[in-house]
Amino acid sequence: MSRLTNSLLTLSKLDSMQMRLDRQPMRPDELLAECIQSMSPTAAKENIQLHLHLSEAVEILADREKLKSIFVNLIDNAIKYSHANSSISIKMEKTEDDVAAIRIEDHGIGIAAEELTNIFKRFYRSREVRARVRGSGLGLAIAQEFVAMHNGKIFITSEQGKGTSITVHLPVR
Repeated sequence: MSRLTNSLLTLSKLDSMQMRLDRQPMRPDELLAECIQSMSPTAAKENIQLHLHLSEAVEILADREKLKSIFVNLIDNAIKYSHANSSISIKMEKTEDDVAAIRIEDHGIGIAAEELTNIFKRFYRSREVRARVRGSGLGLAIAQEFVAMHNGKIFITSEQGKGTSITVHLPVR
């Protein structure tokens, strides 16, 4: 209940333009490693392995807590929708156009193609998972807003029964 309340409060602040970023120079690879460490016990309950792959360290100007919220939410979703005894890949690389591309990829249940257009809408949850998987349908909506506040973009690709890949692009400092 407190998660839902906090998510609704965050959305209210975003809607009223009261949410501000505290941008500081930071390395997203270090934050990703921290997020993976904090989510490892959750993954271990289902014997899911979390693998971090880094191409090079980059520095971005970002709000650390908001990025942490994004990464934890995306990793948590990957865990929730993955099969037991599987793995999740978290990759970060710098692209040629000076973007830090962070991709979280699972091999879980996936999302039906017709539902992908709704996945970032508030309170949206696919019919298939509503009864089986906990959640409010607010996490991806908040993540999308936080990514946009950082002048970034978020992309999703998925195939039902094969898994999901979510990529966050953030400008490099």
